[in-house]
Amino acid sequence: MLLKFYKNNSASNVINKNLESIEERNVFLKRETNFTNPIILLSSLPEGVNYFEIPVLNKFYFLQSKEPLNASIIQCNLKLDPLRTFKDIILSTHVNYLQKIQEGDYSELEGEVTSYKTEVTTLTSETVLEGETYILSSISGGSSQ
Repeated sequence: MLLKFYKNNSASNVINKNLESIEERNVFLKRETNFTNPIILLSSLPEGVNYFEIPVLNKFYFLQSKEPLNASIIQCNLKLDPLRTFKDIILSTHVNYLQKIQEGDYSELEGEVTSYKTEVTTLTSETVLEGETYILSSISGGSSQ
């Protein structure tokens, strides 16, 4: 199985990542593998590699951690990058804009919440969002009539 090694120069929450190709290797899996969070054993890991692609699965992964198991084997713990893996699906779907993020949305709430406001705006994949931060929810599947 082909394994591509990259240096990811983008934040994890960026869909169009800036990837620098480092190397490609054929690897052989000797046991069942969880392809959401795979563990890959390598004889070496090139400097700067923090991102991988498994083309046969069309999946992309972050290097979550690495551990030397002995003098000649490194265990690489990978984590699926859903934004890059499902990029085409995400960018081709229509989304409902549910609520604009407000300052303090991620802090603990104190007291009782007595009311809330939800704004819904339907956007197409061609819509350019500028100047504001949004929470987007995208669901693929089914058909729109």
